[in-house]
Amino acid sequence: MDGKELAALADALIDAVVERVADRVVDKLRGGEIVGYVDQADSPLGRRRHIQAIRSGALPGTQVGRRYLVRKVDLEKYIAQSSDVTTATPPDAVEALAAELGFKRQIQPRKQ
Repeated sequence: MDGKELAALADALIDAVVERVADRVVDKLRGGEIVGYVDQADSPLGRRRHIQAIRSGALPGTQVGRRYLVRKVDLEKYIAQSSDVTTATPPDAVEALAAELGFKRQIQPRKQ
């Protein structure tokens, strides 16, 4: 084998490895959990707010297929800095406040 044949063989091998790695990355992004990232299904913001924040540029993220991915670190910063993101108040706290204010519970819990 001369130098040109060896270089051509190395290029073909590199191309095959790159293609294989790219396929694996796409498979991971499409269906598997990606360590360090959150998609809209697992976001504490909720699906719609998660997507809207990424589309508006308020939250740095990317779309891969139908998934909108954002780094967990960026999501935590966004939640800490954003004034319009509120966390849900636990039902027990709502009931305690209502009782303290003298309100009676009118909505009955669902039977399971």
